[in-house]
Amino acid sequence: MIDEIVFKPIGIIRSPFSDVEGMPIQPMGAKGVKGSIELDPDMEPGIKDLDGFSHIILIYHFHLSKGYSLHVIPFLDKTPKGVFATRVPRRPNGIGLSVVKLTGIHGTTLEIEEVDVLDKTPLLDLKPFVPQFDNREVQKGGWFATRAQNATEVRADKRFVKPASGETEPTGNAASFACLEGPSGRQTRSSFVEPLTPDSNGNGEAHREFPLLRTRQGKGRGAGD
Repeated sequence: MIDEIVFKPIGIIRSPFSDVEGMPIQPMGAKGVKGSIELDPDMEPGIKDLDGFSHIILIYHFHLSKGYSLHVIPFLDKTPKGVFATRVPRRPNGIGLSVVKLTGIHGTTLEIEEVDVLDKTPLLDLKPFVPQFDNREVQKGGWFATRAQNATEVRADKRFVKPASGETEPTGNAASFACLEGPSGRQTRSSFVEPLTPDSNGNGEAHREFPLLRTRQGKGRGAGD
């Protein structure tokens, strides 16, 4: 089994949400919420023809959620569920997915709506939403069947930001950001909670190098959503 997988974020997601508390928990609860994606300039050739799609799929790192538990109490229920039967951000590997509306492209900035993502979330990948591929007729909706509609009203709290008692804490390099050269050539390390903030000397609004994200299987971190 592969012990380590290394991702390099392709950009960051910008949204009105600087705090997990009170955020929508799904795009269906974020109608009219506008945001943007700031792509690494090197990624610009990769968005050719993307303007032909009305919706895109965002794959991102839950960078504020710490630790994980295999049993969780999700926002839409009051009883413990297996983490893989939920959409909660505190997972062994903190990877999130949202389908958002694409409203415009200006250079390497993508304008989006229905945003349910925390500001400055590292973006790992994006794909076009293709109805013929992505829509499904389902026979069973599990425990969501009677609760999913509540996602338009239910809002997030901070239950998944800090590890609860007995949860697995990430260790070592699990989901940590690697050292990179800062704007002035010095070695800097992006903090885990704020991976794209100015360095200690205040150089720049964000580290545009988009630091490497390392995650070990079974020891991932998530982010608040």
